[in-house]
Amino acid sequence: MRAIVSADHFNVLHYQTMVHYNVWFALKDGIEEASGLATVSRFLRGLCIGGEVSAFRLLKNTSNGARTKMPQYHAIVEFADDVAMSRAMQNQVTRGIHHGAHGEIVNIVRDFRVEIFELLAPEASEAMQYACEI
Repeated sequence: MRAIVSADHFNVLHYQTMVHYNVWFALKDGIEEASGLATVSRFLRGLCIGGEVSAFRLLKNTSNGARTKMPQYHAIVEFADDVAMSRAMQNQVTRGIHHGAHGEIVNIVRDFRVEIFELLAPEASEAMQYACEI
């Protein structure tokens, strides 16, 4: 959740809905973790700098293989809304899925899984942010 869009005449706040594009992935055999994650981070940072993405997080699953079915890495990519995500996806298609920085990622990852989430309770997220700052 990034911004309050408007307040109606009943004083109900309306929020801009953030879209979270979640990607779970593993690195291909032989790809060093630091190098592979630097490639992914560089690509996502470029999207942020270019204004296509609002923010991203790159996480590592620390559960051992027998305790999880998810790939080892998780990228959470935040878009301002559905329109921003659609525009970014179309821009990537135009640049080429297998070319440039995205092509570098395609060459180093495997077990690529995607799910898209929308934030439902922005008030809770804001409250948790303040709770974590105490």
